Amino acid sequence: MMPVQDDYLVFAAAGQKCALPALDVREVARRLPLTPVPGACTGIAGIVNLRGHVLTALDTAALLALPQMSSCAANIIVAADGRFYSLLADAAGDMLRLPRESLHPLDAGAQMWRGAASRICRSPQGEIIPLLDIPRVLRGFSEAPKKESAVAREYVP
Repeated sequence: MMPVQDDYLVFAAAGQKCALPALDVREVARRLPLTPVPGACTGIAGIVNLRGHVLTALDTAALLALPQMSSCAANIIVAADGRFYSLLADAAGDMLRLPRESLHPLDAGAQMWRGAASRICRSPQGEIIPLLDIPRVLRGFSEAPKKESAVAREYVP
């Protein structure tokens, strides 16, 4: 019997190769203008406009506790919980087909990749690649303490 395989989109964030399940990816767009949102949680870079639809832009490097990206060359549009989000990336790469046996859980004690990834894989070239778990990322935002915006602190009725 042939092993079950799944497809993943490989991309780079702050120089780190990462992957997403291909079923979560809706499209890869060129760099979209980013509008920062004051008081947004760490990991939310701002918002982008994709053909008239405003999407929350997630800072992939921050989600994985990587150094800040010098520039964003691609927006990877993903769907989760019935909504669309944009992941900021240095570049989008190839599709990678992996047997499910090659996926390994991320050690619960590991601080690397900060909870945005729950599994890792090894590429055919031997690189260790974190697999982003978008529902897990979104749960992290709902569980994170809210930051008070500078605007809200200045306004006193």
